[in-house]
This record gives sequence, structure tokens and C-alpha cells, in this order.
Amino acid sequence: MFLADTYAKIKDNQKAVECYEQALKISPKDDSMWFQLGFIYDHEMKNYSKAIECYTKAIELIPIINPITRCADIVIKRPAIKPKLRQIWQKPSHLNKNFSQILND
Repeated sequence: MFLADTYAKIKDNQKAVECYEQALKISPKDDSMWFQLGFIYDHEMKNYSKAIECYTKAIELIPIINPITRCADIVIKRPAIKPKLRQIWQKPSHLNKNFSQILND
């Protein structure tokens, strides 16, 4: 993961993505790596469909203790993907109802 972070910092996004994908093969339940990969797709590569896939995976893996904070962070900072996230989260979820309120604001 540290190599992926280094590539991300120097804006070599393709290599960062490759490193995160390799790391996720080893640790597929690491929500932080999924979130970081989503962040690169979202903010750097403007590949919103891949970003949503990664964010969704990260959210599914987050312990129930505080998923709303990260979900809200995604939605508030990236309003362009809000409608797509709303479609994904129409399904019943383990998240509490506050997330639905965030998406519908």
C-alpha cells in the first residue's frame, strides 16, 4: 500500500491504481484501500463509475460503528456522483437511515 500512496502523491495515477489493485488481491477486506482507490478514480481520473464501485465496496466493509461519516464525506465533496450513489443505495442496507437522508438532501 505504501508504494500505491507514493505513486498517488506524485500523480502517477495508473501505477497507483495497479498497486492498490495488487494490494487488494492480498487484503480484499481493507476498506481504507478501497476508499483510496475510489478517491483516485474519482478525483484524479474522473472515472466516476469505478469510483462508485470502490466507494461502495469500502462502505460495505466499514464496521457499522461510523459508516455515515465516510458516506457523508463522499456525497458532500462529490455532488456529481450523488444521483448514482442514490441508485445504488436504494437497496436495503446495513447502514442506518441517516445515509438515506444525506442522499435525499
